[in-house]
Amino acid sequence: MAPKSNVTVSPFPRLLPTLLDPAWVRLDLAAASEAEAVRLTCASLAGHRAVADLARLERDILQRVQLHSLQLAPGITFPHARTTAVRDFVLALSRWRLTGSDPAQQANLLILLGTPSGRVTDHLAVLSSLARAFSQPDLREELLAAATPAAFIDAIKLRL
Repeated sequence: MAPKSNVTVSPFPRLLPTLLDPAWVRLDLAAASEAEAVRLTCASLAGHRAVADLARLERDILQRVQLHSLQLAPGITFPHARTTAVRDFVLALSRWRLTGSDPAQQANLLILLGTPSGRVTDHLAVLSSLARAFSQPDLREELLAAATPAAFIDAIKLRL
């Protein structure tokens, strides 16, 4: 009989598709700054079953943003934090422009992730998977053109 392994298999590959929900997508946000876009995107998680403390989630993510640039590529940011403010992973996405900017100006993409503080390995796996998907130039173009939150999510799921 083979010895038991102490290796824990991450549930993330099964978890990611469940996190990608049109209910947590905001298209065409207008924000005066990236910090405001983070706040508005975070606010969209109000009522999410896994959010224990929305104000703390916002505060923890904004603190993390202040410490490190979380930009994957020009116009794509990944504000994220491991925090006690969530009971499970939460993911909210937005497409936003600076308030008053020319509508012809390319929008920005924001992928906000809250992870329970004890799930370090899964947090890194989530970030890695999202970074791989969002580094594909054709995905960015599809997301900028998506007419609905469902189309936005479908474009991401095709890249996972």
